[in-house]
Amino acid sequence: MKNKDHSLEVLTSHLIKSIEGMEVKKGLFPVFTVDNILTNEIFESLRSSFPKENYQLTSTEGYFNRGTQEIDYEKLFKVNPLWEVFFSSLSDPRFISALGKKLAPHIYNDRGLRVFFPWKIKDKKNKNYEMNFKLNSDFRLDSIGKRGQINPHRDASRKLVTMMFYFADDDWEKKWGGHTVFYKPKNDKCKKIWKVKKWRHKNNVPAENLNEFNELFEENLKGEFKANSLGGMCANDYSYHAVNPIDIDESRQRRTVRLCLEIDDPYTNFIKIRKLASNIMSKILYRQYI
Repeated sequence: MKNKDHSLEVLTSHLIKSIEGMEVKKGLFPVFTVDNILTNEIFESLRSSFPKENYQLTSTEGYFNRGTQEIDYEKLFKVNPLWEVFFSSLSDPRFISALGKKLAPHIYNDRGLRVFFPWKIKDKKNKNYEMNFKLNSDFRLDSIGKRGQINPHRDASRKLVTMMFYFADDDWEKKWGGHTVFYKPKNDKCKKIWKVKKWRHKNNVPAENLNEFNELFEENLKGEFKANSLGGMCANDYSYHAVNPIDIDESRQRRTVRLCLEIDDPYTNFIKIRKLASNIMSKILYRQYI
């Protein structure tokens, strides 16, 4: 690359094109995967300089041999200036606009009209405008080691969109795992049974309820852990996803960059009331499944 500004323009244009051509799989929540999400040159450079320390792989409820860390941008940019190009591209208004045009229509029913900010939408009576709605971003570096896994979970309600950039080695084999699995209810009856389960209201499926979960939910899409690819989703009450057990030697880890777009107030009062009413009606209508 000639310089940082040129690299930024090239990568941003590539990301926008990737998002515009991205297929969003509809269902109870939108999920998507993208191959060759970054330019090959930038991906190779980032992968070779991906931080490999300070993860402190630990196991907590639902998470096994997994480490995550906030990004020390100043330190990371000194190691490789292209990391600054990467994060700047993901913060570029043009990329956010392309992402909004692709995803916002799918998540309107869950979050209301506010999801369109800062994405411009067309007002038929007036001109284009932007709604007064704050959208935050949270970047994390994740690493999962041997026998690591993440149990099914939905993410916190403040999260609107989660995107996982995979930095797998070229020789990573499918049988080693590391893929992100997105779930859906097996059928309408399973969905009704789930609606009255007490653990439904927890973001992480408790270990003692995993068998029940597997009886009710099945794989909808798999974000394959492979070099220079992306797996993502729009979070809501149904957005269960997991990372199945990884079978690799001690020298390798599943490394990803996770971008979450978050909102300060996940739901408007109208949506909160609607959700409460839905919960009450579920208990009344589906008591036979308790």
